[in-house]
Amino acid sequence: MRFHPSHNLFRFYLSSAFLLSLCVSVHAAEVQEFPLRENGSIPVWLVTGPFPNGLPLAHGPGCFGYYKDYLEPLGGEASCAPADGDSVAYEGGKVHWKTAFSESGGLMNYLDVLGVDNKTPGVAYAFCRVNSPSAQEGTLKVRSNDGVRVWWNGEMVHDHHVGRTIDEGGEDRVPVTLREGENRLLVKVDQSQGGWGQQVVIVGANDRPIPGLTEAIQTDEVVAGRIRSATFSSTPIVLKTPEGERQMLVGLISSGGVTDVSCRLSLEEGKTLDLPIGDLPLGEHRVELLVPTFAEDRSANLVLEYGSDRFEVADVLLKKPREWTIYLVQHTHTDIGYTRPQNEILPDFIRQIDYALDYCDLTDNYPEDSKFRWTCETSWAVREYLKRRPQKQIDRLKRRVQEGRIEITGMFLNFDELADENTLAASLQPIQEFHKNGFPVVTAMQNDVPGAPWAVVDYFSDIGVKYLSMGINNDRTPRPFDRPTAFWWESPSGKRILAWRPDHYHTGNHLRLHQDRIEPIQEKTLEYLLSLEEAGYPFNRIAIQYSGTQIDNSPPAMKECDLIREWNETHVWPKMRSATAHEFFEYVEKNHAEDLPVYRGAWPNWWTDGYAFAHVETAEARKSHVELSVAEGLLSIASLLGEKIPS
Repeated sequence: MRFHPSHNLFRFYLSSAFLLSLCVSVHAAEVQEFPLRENGSIPVWLVTGPFPNGLPLAHGPGCFGYYKDYLEPLGGEASCAPADGDSVAYEGGKVHWKTAFSESGGLMNYLDVLGVDNKTPGVAYAFCRVNSPSAQEGTLKVRSNDGVRVWWNGEMVHDHHVGRTIDEGGEDRVPVTLREGENRLLVKVDQSQGGWGQQVVIVGANDRPIPGLTEAIQTDEVVAGRIRSATFSSTPIVLKTPEGERQMLVGLISSGGVTDVSCRLSLEEGKTLDLPIGDLPLGEHRVELLVPTFAEDRSANLVLEYGSDRFEVADVLLKKPREWTIYLVQHTHTDIGYTRPQNEILPDFIRQIDYALDYCDLTDNYPEDSKFRWTCETSWAVREYLKRRPQKQIDRLKRRVQEGRIEITGMFLNFDELADENTLAASLQPIQEFHKNGFPVVTAMQNDVPGAPWAVVDYFSDIGVKYLSMGINNDRTPRPFDRPTAFWWESPSGKRILAWRPDHYHTGNHLRLHQDRIEPIQEKTLEYLLSLEEAGYPFNRIAIQYSGTQIDNSPPAMKECDLIREWNETHVWPKMRSATAHEFFEYVEKNHAEDLPVYRGAWPNWWTDGYAFAHVETAEARKSHVELSVAEGLLSIASLLGEKIPS
């Protein structure tokens, strides 16, 4: 064949057209259009992920995936217009775009959509085309967990790299100009650990949804008018109903918009249960079904019927409910110096004990498990209270401590590793004064700081402090053990205390206890208990710490007492109890002491690197330690020689 320039030119155009088609889609898929919901949220997306994103809890530059353009093989983040099934290769793997539904409020839960755990950092993308009947101005109301970037018609219009939750992390408002016709919307969300999701709502003037807006995705899948997927599982939640005790089944159903849905549950022994569900508009739905309590584990087949269609779910595992008891331990996390200067925070802590006494009075007539109880996290605040309050208030405190409604603990503050052994020993002096006032001290709490001095095992053992609770903040630090763990912590001398590594000291707040509403608490509590079961947690009881609000130095709150009362009035299991810190330890010591592991080792604090930013202050502290030790030695010699030592 004779060479002709037009042959190569034709091949060039053909290759260019082929590569361009790859940037849009690797296969022809049908464009399907859907109306936005009445609230302005987007019901259907194309999503892809997860992509790598650095180390857990490394918000900022450490989350490198947030800043990396993983869509470069498809034309880049600004230009990509994917279809269902398109693949995205990256170093270490390959993922595909797929159709996903948001919940009725617009929430897209990436943990469910991508089928990943909440411990591995990741990045995900969501794409759709927004169709507008006319050119107009609008606003994207964006919530995310964690950071979020938004591209509108190829332009990055929003960039907010932050660690937050969907419901309490605030809402970003992003102004956009809608063209008449198609507008491309790409959302990128990262997570460092925990929850992962996004919520996008489009509004116009007066913060109201814009009439006539639709959205479209390119997919081969028939979406409308069918149930796309469904999963069901049993739960340990047992409710009190007029028909008797009923166990809760939870289902996640992806619906293309179906009506009058019913569920038929077929058990192994031939019994069937017919349960109504109702209408399932376009989107992802969480449904709760109540069935008689299962006395033993079994499996069942489940059929969802709607119109002339049906969707089958085979071999659903139905488990006997675990009889959980949850000890809810309210405390105020003492974060002096870090959040505000000590002299500013002290008056708050004095008032907080007054509030706690008042809340005890106000709940005296509540059921026993829902009466207000509170744990003083550190002895510093109590020592200052005894100095500054009249005897009448001190007597009130004494009575509530003796009743077990308020507990005083033994750690002076949440110590880092700057304190030497002499400092730690001196910090225990307030306990002597507490004993004189009739205050028992059997528990110590070290919260936030990811470690504790080994010397406290000997010190606590010598003065009757038997228990140590460690509500670790695992920011920039590994957390020992793969689940909440109780163990005997033993010193080189052979002395030991019962130690407890719960989850974060605000775990109860993560479960939304401070929101004072049963619905979110039930859902979050269920997730938490199921995670404990999956991790092999051995006890049927668990202690969960929380504060009146989800902030450090938080004042106590009484609304959780009302919530606990309501919960126990409507739930058989799990049971909730407002508790002080030592109650869970007593349960473990009484029922599981012989089964606990023994650990003989130091528990160093991973945050010691922070001293590099306070080297002058650290040097002064170390110098003072040496000078104090020398002075104590000289005074001891003087005392042995008969010299009078000033008190």
